[in-house]
Amino acid sequence: MKVCPGQKGIKVKVGTKIMKNCKNLETGIARQPYCFFLLISTRRFRFIAFADYIISLEQRLNNTVAELQRTLVQHEEMIVALQNRRLIPCAGWYSPNNGFQYQLSSTKQNWQESTMLCQQIGGDLAALGIKNFHMRKKVADNLFPTTQWIWIGMTDLDREGHFNWIDGNPFNDPSPGWKNSDPNNARNNEHCVGISHAGDPPHLIYDIACDATLYALCEKSAAAACQ
Repeated sequence: MKVCPGQKGIKVKVGTKIMKNCKNLETGIARQPYCFFLLISTRRFRFIAFADYIISLEQRLNNTVAELQRTLVQHEEMIVALQNRRLIPCAGWYSPNNGFQYQLSSTKQNWQESTMLCQQIGGDLAALGIKNFHMRKKVADNLFPTTQWIWIGMTDLDREGHFNWIDGNPFNDPSPGWKNSDPNNARNNEHCVGISHAGDPPHLIYDIACDATLYALCEKSAAAACQ
C-alpha cells in the first residue's frame, strides 16, 4: 500500500488504482499532483468498468430477446403442425375427438342458407360425426349449451317420410333420436331436421319446416385445412 507523501488519510492501492479513504481531498490534490492523477485514473477506471458492464448487460438482453423470438417461432410452427394434423381444432371450432370439428353459426337462417353458409367456411351441415345420440349430446353440451334449435344435415326432401343424412345414408340410430311425436310433417311442410335442447331428454331431433330460421351446426373433417 502506498500513501501519498504528506497527506494523511489518502491511500491508493497502486496495482489496481483504487482510491480509499480520501478525507482531505482538496488539500491532497493541491499538494500532491500524483494523488490527483491516481484519483482521476481511478474514477476513469470505474467509469470504463461501468460502461463495460452496461454493454455486457445489453448484449445479454439482446441474446435473451433473440432466444425468446426463436422459441416463439418454434411454438407457432408447432401450433400450425398440430392444426395440420388436427390434433387440435381450427380456431373457432370444437372437436369432440370423433374425427370431425364443429362450429355454430352466429346468425339464424333457413336450412338451405345454413347449408350454403357451412360450405362457405369449408364444411357442411353436421351429419357424418353426429349420427349417434351420445355424440350429438356431447357436441351440443360443449358448443351450444343454451341455444335450443339447431339445423343439422338431414332431410326427407327426396322422399317424404324417409329421412336421410346429407351423405345419403338413412337415419337409423337406435339410441334416443326423434322426439316422441316426430317426425309428423306438420302442415305437410316439415322436411328438414334440427336438434333441440327442449324436452326430456334434450338433444332429440325434430322435423321442421325448411324455411324456419335457426342457427346452423357446421361440421368438417378433423383433417380439413383451416381457413
